[in-house]
Amino acid sequence: MRIRELMEGFPAHRDACEWTKLRALFADDEAYVFTTWSGGVPVDEFVRISETGFAKGVKIAVRALSLSLFVLSS
Repeated sequence: MRIRELMEGFPAHRDACEWTKLRALFADDEAYVFTTWSGGVPVDEFVRISETGFAKGVKIAVRALSLSLFVLSS
């Protein structure tokens, strides 16, 4: 369930400028976010970069059009 919450919450919270909710999706303080425009950065830095960009009028929309998840057990 946490994976789906991340997959659906990431675009929703980021596009809505819900920075606290976006950060809350990542339990690990050492988590990294990898995007085409930011590269790999720590989650707190990603939230800061996103917030700063939105404040300056930069709009990079994230859309989740279709989500599939397969979990394989060993």
